[in-house]
Amino acid sequence: MILIQTVSIPFWERVARHVPKHRVWAWAWLGHAFIMPLMLLFGADTPHFWWLVLVAGIGSVLQGPHMLFPVSIMNDVVDYDTLKFKTSRAGNLFALYTFIDKVLHAIGFGIGYYILAAFGYDAKLDVNSDWAVTGLMIAVIGVPAVLFFCSSLTLFRFTIDGRRHGIIRRRIEALASRNPA
Repeated sequence: MILIQTVSIPFWERVARHVPKHRVWAWAWLGHAFIMPLMLLFGADTPHFWWLVLVAGIGSVLQGPHMLFPVSIMNDVVDYDTLKFKTSRAGNLFALYTFIDKVLHAIGFGIGYYILAAFGYDAKLDVNSDWAVTGLMIAVIGVPAVLFFCSSLTLFRFTIDGRRHGIIRRRIEALASRNPA
């Protein structure tokens, strides 16, 4: 999956030359939210292995923007913050971003494990009950799909596009030329 995501990055870079990066990311996550439930069509002994590979591959491609755009968008936020507060707090903002990213991963995995436990899923068993497998599908597909959908809606509302970022950069540069300190 990571190889597919990495190989897809040049494609996403080209798309982002024509569409604001936050919108590219939002559309990709929206697509991913709708692709994920298709995985439920394939059971453990699916005779449709290559269809499963195709669906998983599309999902991986749709994760490419997540590898490419978060830090770039954080740079836009840092520039906006610098303009608004007349000082660079890039280090603080990136530290906060890194902290939040780690905390959200921990919370996400924790919620997933609680869901698995609530449904009685046991990874050590050769065969789990249908109820336990349902819990696994909720934890691995259902909850993430809903969160990808919600995240895409948030990304669509992000207001700093290339034009606005250009204005922000020009204002920062104008301020810097008037006050080099």
